[in-house]
Amino acid sequence: MAEGSADIAASIAELQALLLGTERIDGFLHEMAMLAAGTLGDSLSCGITLQPDGRPLTAASSDQSASQVDELQYGLHQGPRSGHRHAPSS
Repeated sequence: MAEGSADIAASIAELQALLLGTERIDGFLHEMAMLAAGTLGDSLSCGITLQPDGRPLTAASSDQSASQVDELQYGLHQGPRSGHRHAPSS
């Protein structure tokens, strides 16, 4: 099996173990944010945003920085998770 395929298989197995080993959805989302941030790099943060009723809500984050950035984006209606869609510029 190629190294890339082995990495993907290991990641899927880790995510499956996380899902099966977590009792509540909020705990699962927090652990998934931690896993994503750790997988991508030690100095990175991860936030998971849901949009109930079309409004962004941080459901989980890997750390306080991710939560603060999300809240700032929501307040400014900016960023990828702001929930505010901008028309393309011409």
